[in-house]
Order: sequence, then C-alpha cells, then structure tokens
Amino acid sequence: MRKGETNDCRILPSEIIADVLSRLPVKPLCRFKCVSPSWNSLISSPHFSKTHLNRTQTNNPKHLLHSILLVLRSSLQDLYSVYLTAADLVPVTDKLDFPLLREPEYKWITVLNSCNGLVLVSDGGNSHLFLLNPATRECKKLPTPPLIPDPVRGYYNYAYGVGYDSSKDDYKVVKLSYIESESESESEFEYSTLTSNIIFVCVYSLETNAWRRIQDTHYVLDGTSSGTNCKGRLHWLCWRAGSHLMAAFDWADEIFREVPLPASFVHCDQLVYLDVVIIKDCLCLAYKQGSDPVEVWMMKEYGVKASWTKILIDTHDMCLQGLLAEDEFLLMGNVIQTYEDKLIVYNPKKETLRDIVVHGIPAAFLTWGTYVESLVSPNQCSHGGGIGKQGYS
Repeated sequence: MRKGETNDCRILPSEIIADVLSRLPVKPLCRFKCVSPSWNSLISSPHFSKTHLNRTQTNNPKHLLHSILLVLRSSLQDLYSVYLTAADLVPVTDKLDFPLLREPEYKWITVLNSCNGLVLVSDGGNSHLFLLNPATRECKKLPTPPLIPDPVRGYYNYAYGVGYDSSKDDYKVVKLSYIESESESESEFEYSTLTSNIIFVCVYSLETNAWRRIQDTHYVLDGTSSGTNCKGRLHWLCWRAGSHLMAAFDWADEIFREVPLPASFVHCDQLVYLDVVIIKDCLCLAYKQGSDPVEVWMMKEYGVKASWTKILIDTHDMCLQGLLAEDEFLLMGNVIQTYEDKLIVYNPKKETLRDIVVHGIPAAFLTWGTYVESLVSPNQCSHGGGIGKQGYS
C-alpha cells in the first residue's frame, strides 16, 4: 500500500455498502460489526434489519424452511439451532447460549412460537416469557402480564403467539388464558363443558414494552399452546357449539376473525393428529383420523372456503413441518421404542424418504419448530419489521 492510501471502507458510497451487506446471511453480518464503528451502526440499525429481512423473504417466495430449533430431552435448557438446505442435507448444528435462561429459577424452557426471526419461549411453568433471536444471540425477558381472575372451578391453561403488526411497525405477543373445567366423566374433559369458558386476552407491544388487557373471547382452543402466523394473523384450531373452526387473531386491529375450514372436514372421536402449517405462503390443515392416511388441505386463496385444495402428501403418520424444497417436505416423527424425534425429508413425486442425521447433538432430542434467521432485535423499541408472513409452523 502506498503512503497516504487507506483500506477504509469509506472509499465506497454508503448506499452501495448497505446494499451489498443486506444480501449477506445473518451470521457473517454479526461478525462484520467489528469491521468499523460505521458498519456496526449500520448493521445494528432497525432500518437495516428491515431491509435485510424483506430481501430475505423476497428471495424466498415459496417460504422454504431454513432453520429449526431442537432441545435435548435429558436437559430441557439445552437449545440447538439447525440450519437446513435442500442441496446439502448435512445440517449445521449450533448450540445456543442465553445466560438469562440459565438462571437457577428456570428449570426448562418451552419454545412457543416465532415470527421474523424472533422466537417466543417460556420457562416451562408459563411464569416468565422471553423473546430470543437465535441468530444474533439476543434475549429479552418480558414484563409480567396483567393479572386475571382466579378460576372458580378448574385450572388455567395458556396459548401464546408472537407476530408483526405492519400497520404500526411493531412486534407483539398475545397470551390467551382459558379455564379447562374439571370433569367428573371418565374422559379427560368434555368439550361441552368448555364452550361457555371465557378466554382472557392480553397483548404485549415491543414498542411500548408493556401489556394490555383487550376484549375477551369465547372460543375453546383445541389443546394447542401456540398458533400459526399467516397473512398478518395468528391462527388456532378451536371449538364452538360442538364444532371445529379456525380462529385468527389479527395483529393490526387485535380482534379475532374466523377462517372457514374445508367442507369435508368433520370432527370425529378418532382424530389423532391435527395441525396448521404454512406451505408456499398458504394456510394448510393437516389431520389424521384413526388409521386413515394423513390428509393435507391447502387454502390457495386466503379466506375463501372454496379454495381449499387437497394435496397428496403421505406423511407416514408423521407431523408435517413445511416445505424444504420445491418437491420436498420436512416431516417430524417419533421413534416409539426410544421416544426420540427424528427429521425426515419426503418427496411425494418420487415417493422417497430420507432421514436427516443431526450432527453435533445427542440422539434424544425434541423438535420445537422452524424459524427464519434475521437481524430483528428483541431489545430495540423500533425495529422496522418485515413482511411478517411466516411464523412457527
């Protein structure tokens, strides 16, 4: 280098630097914060995180899966991130360390939901909630939600979700508290005894770092603790008046709306698997009755009942996680003899199954869902969110 010359990054216009950096993966960007104070400021800015996330999602129009979260059965505080690609099925495993979650009072963690790279977890006893970004290693403990009335009979159960409100450029968390009435019948509980239950709804705003009680609702959740994000809404399968329906919590106006189920869907006592997932940016319903094959229905036009279309995916009695490649689906199953989860790639056209061997983690693990890597920070008040389509499916 000649005298007076410099390798300072300022030889390039800042707009070009920002454009180039916004095309890179999250992990290199975290390292590049050390290049200079100006790069650190740029990469840490809410505007850059928004640009980066929107570009990531624009380049992934089919919403292919990339990263999943695993936790050890033997130590439910050990959280791992596994990055998957369709081209290379030797996944990269990364153990996640969040010191805040390792405090003695937190015996285990439960992954609940995710949106745009932010993952919502609880301490297992639902006493404390946290927002994590597995890619940047940031963690935030949420304040305590408002108190709700003590149940007269029965006990409270909870359902959660995190999502993005594009109208306010804000990330929100919703907590549903509902009573599961004690039943004197031989079954665990009777849906008829739950239809009159009130669900108490609280919403947390990352912008204000505060919770609010909003209008209660009267749906009966169908035994799930987390919803599925799609089209700016969080979806749960519910009961009302003895029938199944899908309720969608709108992140913008904070009210529930109903999404029609397929006309052929009829609840029966032999329903052994029921889930809502996202495939190709479409809401999908997967369910299994008795010994029948798993049926998967895709709502090709959101909110239009007639657009539900059956897609042929023989999931071999495994849970559908989402789309890994154009013609490949990620499935999660359980090995009955060892009670271990396993990840499988299924190609319906070739009718082939391939196991994914997860290196760097003991065999006995639980699969806690998928997420997209992003720079969205749980510790900034103004984030500049993303498109907000894909959540923890």
